[in-house]
Amino acid sequence: MVDDRPTERTGATSGVTVTLNHTNVYTRWPCLCCGGHTEKDSVLADVLEDGKWTEYVVCPWCLADPDLAGTIRKHAVRCRAQAESLEEIARNLPALPSLGDWGAAQVEADVKFLVEAEGWSHESALADIGARDYTVPYKGPRP
Repeated sequence: MVDDRPTERTGATSGVTVTLNHTNVYTRWPCLCCGGHTEKDSVLADVLEDGKWTEYVVCPWCLADPDLAGTIRKHAVRCRAQAESLEEIARNLPALPSLGDWGAAQVEADVKFLVEAEGWSHESALADIGARDYTVPYKGPRP
């Protein structure tokens, strides 16, 4: 029997809490501490701040890290460098392909795969792939 009751660990001087929670969303979650990710685990170490979910997760490797504070500091340095790089890209952003251009390239790549790897005829692949709607971004919340 699985014990799915939360297990909490609270920082001594802050409102940050790490709680072990069962999940039914089996995906790789990004790790707050190292910048890596979890595997498709059934239990996640969720980070709460003042009792509220933060969307941050601590991966099992970081849970076992004897110098986790050092790992977090190193990751923070990498995040600051990446933020500076993103600011530079934003200042010098070139013209981007349109969503229609992306959709056409997606159709072309998918048709090519079906023809070359799966042995479909070009016409059958185009009929199947061409029916997909690539004119709207992915459904769901934007990150």
